[in-house]
Amino acid sequence: MDTSLRYGGDSSALRFTTNDNNNPPAVKYAGDVTALKIHVKQKLRIHSNTQLQLNGELDTGKGAPTFVCALVRHFYPDLSASLGAGLQYDRNDKLFCTVRGKKAYPVASSRFVNFVLKGRCDIDRELEPTPNGALELVWNVLDFQKDQDVRLKLGYEIVDKIPYVQIRENNWTFNADINGRWNHVPILTDDAADVVRWKDVHGNAIDFSIREASRSIIGIDPLVPWTKFVWFKGHVPKFSFCMWTACCWRLPTQDRIGTWFSGSTSLSCALCDECIDSHDHLFFGCTYSREVWRRIKVEFGLFGFPEIWTDIMEVLCDNRGPSKMVHRLALSGTVYHIWRERNRRLFRDVKQLPIVTYRQVRDQIRLYTASWRIGKKT
Repeated sequence: MDTSLRYGGDSSALRFTTNDNNNPPAVKYAGDVTALKIHVKQKLRIHSNTQLQLNGELDTGKGAPTFVCALVRHFYPDLSASLGAGLQYDRNDKLFCTVRGKKAYPVASSRFVNFVLKGRCDIDRELEPTPNGALELVWNVLDFQKDQDVRLKLGYEIVDKIPYVQIRENNWTFNADINGRWNHVPILTDDAADVVRWKDVHGNAIDFSIREASRSIIGIDPLVPWTKFVWFKGHVPKFSFCMWTACCWRLPTQDRIGTWFSGSTSLSCALCDECIDSHDHLFFGCTYSREVWRRIKVEFGLFGFPEIWTDIMEVLCDNRGPSKMVHRLALSGTVYHIWRERNRRLFRDVKQLPIVTYRQVRDQIRLYTASWRIGKKT
């Protein structure tokens, strides 16, 4: 009985073989294996030229047999050929019949160089055949060194159209094909689950996620210097989103809306009715929003902070923005409520005094900071 242990990773592996006929242990290199495997083969002579071949393999990584095969082989010495038929049961719970044949054609008068044609056909329970075959040029070198025989094979898989090479010595075997695989096995296997992989912005195959897909499609832009004044620990999402849009100069103010149409718009600022609103006008050049902002600055101690949006953005970009959470909430909350009041007047025709808007901003900031402190303590 021949017993072999196969162990390996994605590219290289070792295969140790021991025999019971006093031959030395064999070491074989293999590839594309993922766990320690125990392979057993037993040949039982039935007749002078006929034998029963039993072989199987146990995958210790999965704790299950890879395959079990029983094959009756008959040899034709005069024809330098063999023919076999049997049953095989593989790890995918598939039972099928297998028929295998081999024929050697000597090259000229040399008995050490042969063309070998071999084929195999697996037939499943639905009688669907799966043929495979190969053509090999085999050169046997006896006594390459003392007590060492070498066999060289150059082969071509007919169905898959893949050239390969094999170097076999008494104690080891090396197989490789043109695709760089050792001991060729199919890349796609039925026993492995499909895995969705995604190529990230750096070209690496990674596990798929919405985050990585978004990064690959949209791209990864460098962080803007004002981001920590918008998104911070304890921020209010609706405040921060409106503040972020304003920092990007993307709020649909009337000066921007006017560029979307060929004609000019006659709409004026909904807060002061003096001119077309813009980011600089709303935050806080408008008389209405300036009054609210000044009251907020006094309430929360933001003395000396600018009152024009261009100047505010310059301060934020220079990393001179408010450091305290309550000051950041005061800025983003005022921007949100000014924008909210502007929309209420435009689309609902509902108006309120600056003092009311100021109190709404003040009360919400006090509520959020108090709840954040309580949650932090608990």
